[in-house]
Amino acid sequence: MNKEEFPLYSLVFSGKEQGFAQAKTVKPCSFFEKYTTELLTTDIVNNNHLFLRSDNLIALKTLLSLNATYDVIYIDPPYNSQSKFTYNDRHDSTSQWLSMLLPRLILGQEILSEHGLFFVSIDDRQFAPLTVLLREIFGEENHVGTIKWRKKRKPSHLSKHFASVIEYVLIFCKNKNSLKKLRGADAEESTRPVLNAGNQVSSRILKKGMQAFCANGLYSAGLYKNKTLSLDFLSDFEVIHGHLANDVVVKGRF
Repeated sequence: MNKEEFPLYSLVFSGKEQGFAQAKTVKPCSFFEKYTTELLTTDIVNNNHLFLRSDNLIALKTLLSLNATYDVIYIDPPYNSQSKFTYNDRHDSTSQWLSMLLPRLILGQEILSEHGLFFVSIDDRQFAPLTVLLREIFGEENHVGTIKWRKKRKPSHLSKHFASVIEYVLIFCKNKNSLKKLRGADAEESTRPVLNAGNQVSSRILKKGMQAFCANGLYSAGLYKNKTLSLDFLSDFEVIHGHLANDVVVKGRF
C-alpha cells in the first residue's frame, strides 16, 4: 500500500520513511534471471511449488514481480528478544526493529490474495507496536483476531523479574468483505464435544482413534462421574495406547 493510504493514526518511529522506500526499491532475486518468465508463470499457474532461498525481503519482492498471490502467509519474525540465535535478534531499539519489519509487511500484504489470511507470531515484548503497525498496513477493519497460546506450563525459574508463558498469533486479512468463513465442516457443534453442567443432555459419538486420557484397558458401558460432571457410555469401549479402539455413543451435557 502507498503511504498516502495509511489511516490518520499511525506509529511514529525512526526509519519509517526508509522502510517505505525499501519496499519500493528492493530488487527481485537475480537467481531467476537464469529462467524464462514463461517457465515461472507456468509453474505458478499449475500450482507447482516454488522454493526460494534468500533474504525474505528479496524473496517477497521476487514473488511480487511474478504476480504471485497466496491465500495463507505465516511469518515468525525475530521477536527482538536480545537472545543469541543463528540470525540477528538484537536490535538497538523498537524503532530499528519496526523499520526492519515494515517493508516485509508491506510486500506481504501486496502478495496476499483478496480473500487471504496473514498470520504473525510475536510475544509480549513487541505485541503492542506490531499490532498498531499491522493495522496501519492492512486496515484496522481487517484485523481478524488474535490467537493467544500457552507456550509452556510455568515460567522459567531463571527469570529475574517477570516471565511470560503466553505468546500471540496476530491474524489479518486482505479484505474482510471477501474473507470466507474460517470454521470448516468438521468444526460444527456435533464434532467438538465440550461438557458443561449448564447444558442440556445430548448424544455424541466418540470416534475410534480419539485420544483418551485414561488408563489402557476395557471399560464397561455405564455412567462415569467426576465431582461435577457425568458421562453415560451406551456401549463398552476399549482404550489402547491412549486412544479409543472403537466408536462409542455417549450422553452428557455437551
